[in-house]
Amino acid sequence: MPPATRATLIRRAYFDLLGLPPTPEQVDKFVNDTSPFAWEALLTELLSSPQYGERWGRHWLDVACYADTAGFETEEFHRNAWRYRDWVIKAFNDDKPYDRFVQEQIAADELWPANMEGRGAYAVPEEQVAHLEAQFGTASPSQRSHCSTAG
Repeated sequence: MPPATRATLIRRAYFDLLGLPPTPEQVDKFVNDTSPFAWEALLTELLSSPQYGERWGRHWLDVACYADTAGFETEEFHRNAWRYRDWVIKAFNDDKPYDRFVQEQIAADELWPANMEGRGAYAVPEEQVAHLEAQFGTASPSQRSHCSTAG
């Protein structure tokens, strides 16, 4: 079997990493790039794209039974569920280590309790902001899932 063409490679990379096809301009740019680092540059660009986290975060959200609503029967809308969804997407885009990703979902509120003591300013220390954001991973199952565990 002959090696894949550059046009085929870029299409495979886009579909695999982003779930979207490249534009004709992106294909032409890659096909005509003679740099020995063109492939690495393309992969770095795709892995840095916000769409990467959206595509791959979706799989985790499916496992976690994420939903914005309770379904068509009740029309109940979970107003803050989006925070967990965005936290998962950001974790993928930030290449958060898996152990940290799991810890934040299981116990971020215990590992880094929210302490919003006023210090006479509106500015919150960067470390404290990171700890507060980590707590979005502990979204209660009732706000992110309606999967049946029976069966």
